[in-house]
Amino acid sequence: DKLLRKRVAVILCAVALSLAYFVGYRQLMVAPITAQCDQEAMFSGTVTDYPVANSYGGKVTVRLAPLRKAVYYGDEKVLTLQPGDKISGMARWQDAGTIHDTEVTTFTSKGTYALLYSKGELTVEDSDGGNILFLPQRAAYAIKERIKLIWDDPTTAGVVTAELTGDTAEMSTGDYPAVSEVGLAHLFAVSGLHCAFLVSLLGF
Repeated sequence: DKLLRKRVAVILCAVALSLAYFVGYRQLMVAPITAQCDQEAMFSGTVTDYPVANSYGGKVTVRLAPLRKAVYYGDEKVLTLQPGDKISGMARWQDAGTIHDTEVTTFTSKGTYALLYSKGELTVEDSDGGNILFLPQRAAYAIKERIKLIWDDPTTAGVVTAELTGDTAEMSTGDYPAVSEVGLAHLFAVSGLHCAFLVSLLGF
């Protein structure tokens, strides 16, 4: 049947293109980063978001090259960084897809393939807040800070932040799992409804 052959050919072409894309992406984007893992080496990149505090200081997402990202872990100096800053230094590289001999997708699902652990002084070239490419991140950060000023209760502020920006990091430990278990986690996925809420908030 001619129609059946055409359908099979289309399916096979789609599969071939998918495999070619996967192999090409792994070779061009992932391999250059993972090749440097399990060793100490220099890095340089651009901060793409605001840092997050942890027990050792802070962590921040860094763009090493177009479409190549890593998470940098350092001391309290990391907490002073902002989107657009250029940073460089020595770090221990670790494959983000394998942690403690266990394969994880927490980072790789977001396009992050390396974890960089500080091994020396961090050099920072301050962007002075002038990089328009990171305006969305700056706007989201400003909204989060405003929410904290309006709502004193951390629980309420965390829920409102998640509702308006999709960022659930500020929610208390038990709130998000509870919301997820009852099937309402989609409320924190940024959508047209959230844009309407955001525009209304900015209007008021």
